[in-house]
Amino acid sequence: MPLLHSLSGELKQLSLWSDIEPPQEYLLSTQPFCCDCLPLEQWLQFIFIPKILDMLKMKNIPCFQCGISPIAEEAFKKLNIDSRSLLNVIKDIDNTISGNVNG
Repeated sequence: MPLLHSLSGELKQLSLWSDIEPPQEYLLSTQPFCCDCLPLEQWLQFIFIPKILDMLKMKNIPCFQCGISPIAEEAFKKLNIDSRSLLNVIKDIDNTISGNVNG
């Protein structure tokens, strides 16, 4: 999915991409977006992107309403960075995945 590649690129461009994977127990959090132990950019990198790539490989994208952009707007606003391009990619991902539900 080209949008996932764009998402990775935007995270890297803004220096939000991590070369160090968080501890495994952080990746097993049951909180939405692992908000109790990961910043959103790490959730995107280490959970969201791999999960969507796995679904694409298996050609099994379930129907679900994707709504990452509202939390992303709040999370990245706090970082004091120009996140407009990143937020646009996330909105496009939301619309693309949610389109599977609506269309």
